Amino acid sequence: MAILRVKREEEFAPVKNATGVDSPETARELYNNFHKNLKK
Repeated sequence: MAILRVKREEEFAPVKNATGVDSPETARELYNNFHKNLKK
């Protein structure tokens, strides 16, 4: 078990809707952008 402290705005991407805002597509985009920024 591990406990990690992270910034919520960097690690959390809500999925509330099937399409549009807070959808799987926007969560995927946030996740991909986060990992692209780690490589810099």
